[in-house]
Amino acid sequence: MASDTTILPENQTIAAIDLGSNSFHLSIVRVVDGTMQPLVRDKRMVQLAQGLDKNDRLTDEAMLRGLEVLRSFAETIQELNSNSVRAVATFTLRKAKNRNEFLRLARKFMPVPIEVISGDEEARLIYQGVAHTTHLEGRRLIIDIGGGSTEFSIGEQFNLLQLASLPLGCVTYTKRWFANGKIRKKAFRACELAASQRLEIIDRRFKNTGWESAIGCSGTAKSVAQYWEANHGSFDGIIRAEMLEQIRNEMIALGHVDQITGIEEHRRSVMPAGVAILEAIFQRLDIKEMSLSESALREGVLYELTERMQHEDIRERTIRSLAVRYDIDGAQVERVKQTAKDLLKGIEAEEKTEEWLQAEKIIEWAAELHEIGLHINRRGIQEHSSYIIGNTELPGFSREEQDILALLLKHYRKGFKRKAFADFTLYNKKTLVLMVAILRIAVRLTIRRLDDARPSINALIKKNQIELSFPEKWLEENSVIHSDLRNEAEILKANKLKLKLPRLVSAPESAQ
Repeated sequence: MASDTTILPENQTIAAIDLGSNSFHLSIVRVVDGTMQPLVRDKRMVQLAQGLDKNDRLTDEAMLRGLEVLRSFAETIQELNSNSVRAVATFTLRKAKNRNEFLRLARKFMPVPIEVISGDEEARLIYQGVAHTTHLEGRRLIIDIGGGSTEFSIGEQFNLLQLASLPLGCVTYTKRWFANGKIRKKAFRACELAASQRLEIIDRRFKNTGWESAIGCSGTAKSVAQYWEANHGSFDGIIRAEMLEQIRNEMIALGHVDQITGIEEHRRSVMPAGVAILEAIFQRLDIKEMSLSESALREGVLYELTERMQHEDIRERTIRSLAVRYDIDGAQVERVKQTAKDLLKGIEAEEKTEEWLQAEKIIEWAAELHEIGLHINRRGIQEHSSYIIGNTELPGFSREEQDILALLLKHYRKGFKRKAFADFTLYNKKTLVLMVAILRIAVRLTIRRLDDARPSINALIKKNQIELSFPEKWLEENSVIHSDLRNEAEILKANKLKLKLPRLVSAPESAQ
């Protein structure tokens, strides 16, 4: 986790885009004198979750609403360096079965890829956003009710102790219980009961961890504060259980969301569901009062972005943590990783796009974790390695980055077929095959697990070909590895990638 002495990159302009289930947000800040000074705050109601059909597919109308907003955001950030912008998507795009269609359309004009993050990753970033901007001593419970999910976290300063993400969303619950805008006592109770039942899976764990203060952030908590101030004269910054009960009774008496006053118009329709969820949380977790924070996911993204810019990438810490937890052979990792780096030097300069530089990081991380499956069994190690990485929460990684990492680990040995690769938005299948090939070759060249047996290697990588060269007579003296590379050439050839080896006098013509 970040330390409390984080030094921000001076005079940098950075931006975060948050694709929520209810609204999309753009925040642009400039770092001056160690603080973030807001330049742009743009919030657009998209209600993406409303556009999920019964088959969990986004409708064309919902995608169009989202793409129009993103196109506007892209115009606003067009002058910024892509390294200083990060876009994350949450519950609805996690759930949408056709999300890749939306992401590919967005990628045509967005300067950065959109990262679909897991619920736990969302909760972690929310916690970091609040922790960096709210100065409270002791253990804190942070709650963020979104359009499709609610994130919970407990921590002290910058150290996280608990995380959870539950499918409790004010938009999705509105669709189920308040779709016609009517506010009925029976519907309110049903909505609250459903939320309470969802909370059963975390209430004991969270209460056992405990906290000194509870903090609410984002739409629902802010709407409660706005409503109370507008309809009761003042708000002292604290949401109390009895206030929620009174708001609930007042809304039921009003009978329809159109009659709710004191809050932004676009929040009226989801206010009853949001209050029902918040009441259930107060009751289940025995919360008596909750303060408010102006910060949430976007601030967490911004602060983490500054860390990446200073080469303090949390993903690096995640990889190191896994290596320690699974007692991976560090010496072999270094051999494979260094060999992969030697191969990557062969990429032609014009191919070194920002996307490819990110791909190189993923290859190096795969080199560090390729033997993690030994924790289960050497037999089928690549399947075990892929399973562990595909099913472990990896702080800092988007879901697609994690899936690509798992793909590399699944195919770093034995045969593979590119046509079986899933469709990704970050890289096409040609690039994925090249990434897999580099890891496979690096593993083959270090199979003897000896430092003095690792060759000094040069590579030239262009288009659909990898050309390798070795010290004189090295291949003749390492016939087993030479044979392995010839086999590798056949496997890669079947996947539309040519591996060109040095011509040896003793080698059969077909191996060249």
